[in-house]
Amino acid sequence: MNSRKTFLALALTAMMLAACGGGAQTVGLDLKAEDIKYDTTALTAKVGDTVTVNLQNAGALEHSFLIDELGVKLEKVQPGQTGTVTFTVSKAGTYTFYCDVPGHKEAGMTGTLTVNP
Repeated sequence: MNSRKTFLALALTAMMLAACGGGAQTVGLDLKAEDIKYDTTALTAKVGDTVTVNLQNAGALEHSFLIDELGVKLEKVQPGQTGTVTFTVSKAGTYTFYCDVPGHKEAGMTGTLTVNP
């Protein structure tokens, strides 16, 4: 009977921890740039996550990935190459990412990173 109570207590504790979300994690986000656009314009993470963005340049022009509010800067990813940037998000919110190659942001090469609490 004692082992049964112990098992139930451990199972309940595990369920409660799972319900709390388990905290921060490492998140890998793959993004492809081609022509003057990203293949996705919406990325998500949680506060405290360590985020790694892998920017694959499948186009013929140089591309970049920047988020000014978070100090994220990945520049000069050449055609056929993949660039990587890693950062930790500490504040919930919606942040704009963009390519800073002249004319690309203006042509709509932007997106949003939504950071949930």
